[in-house]
Amino acid sequence: MSNNVILRDAADEDKNFIISSWLKTYRTEGKFTRRIRPYVYFKEHEERIKRALWQAKARIACLEAEPEVIMGYAVWTPQAAHEVVHFVFVRPEFRNLGVARKLLSEVNLETCEFTHWVYKLDNVIDELLTQYPKMNYNPYLF
Repeated sequence: MSNNVILRDAADEDKNFIISSWLKTYRTEGKFTRRIRPYVYFKEHEERIKRALWQAKARIACLEAEPEVIMGYAVWTPQAAHEVVHFVFVRPEFRNLGVARKLLSEVNLETCEFTHWVYKLDNVIDELLTQYPKMNYNPYLF
């Protein structure tokens, strides 16, 4: 299936989905967010996501035949020394099909840093950190 997956820039009409899914996913699956009171988390994190979307690059994965159907997205900030990956999301029905790998294909994983960590990706992140020893988790870059 991943052969039919294309990447496109996030459009303005995609941003509500990105914000909503990022907030909900990170709230329920984040390493540290469960202990933050909901009113604090949603207010503060939404503002940071909006700021990240303003400054970062957001790419949407979709089927070539259905570009309006969002399979997933990646949000990262390209920088000279290294790239900062803020969030990667794949809808549950499209997981384990190579969508996240396709989304990350435009990121230099050799030296990137990532700002969000979710429980479900512990094994994936451990694998990436082994494969790319200069990769780093740094939540303060968000």
